[in-house]
Amino acid sequence: MIAGDDDHKLENNPGRVKALEASLAVRGMAIFPNLTTEQREKGLTDFNDLALENPRLAEHQLEDAVWRARQRDDEQTKEIGKGLVRLDSRAGRREITCEILKETPHRFLVRLGEDCVLPRGREATKGQEVYVPKDAVERIAELSMEATIEERV
Repeated sequence: MIAGDDDHKLENNPGRVKALEASLAVRGMAIFPNLTTEQREKGLTDFNDLALENPRLAEHQLEDAVWRARQRDDEQTKEIGKGLVRLDSRAGRREITCEILKETPHRFLVRLGEDCVLPRGREATKGQEVYVPKDAVERIAELSMEATIEERV
């Protein structure tokens, strides 16, 4: 989460622009203080300025922004599909059923269907949520999951 300046008096509002660019770069969220016209006229531009004038209001606005970010994240981590996580090791290939919860450009967040050992020796338990590379996950139709697993065994 990037707490940005609202440089409303400057041309092109560089504080807002840079905060938005930074949040995009880290796939985060930019937040800005909700300033009144009177506060803007006094020259307030960021949460620090707001905290000097009204600490409770600044704290409330920051807490509200964190709550909204968590709500957004919760909405994005609902199940979006079923799949199989392919794990290759010295002992051979193993496929673990999973629920796909979130997709990023290079990885999936999945909930594992059973205990396993992930790459680099990380132990994971059934129900644990982990990020795995996209190329290690095969999406499968929910109805055919059991048949697909049986075919591979």
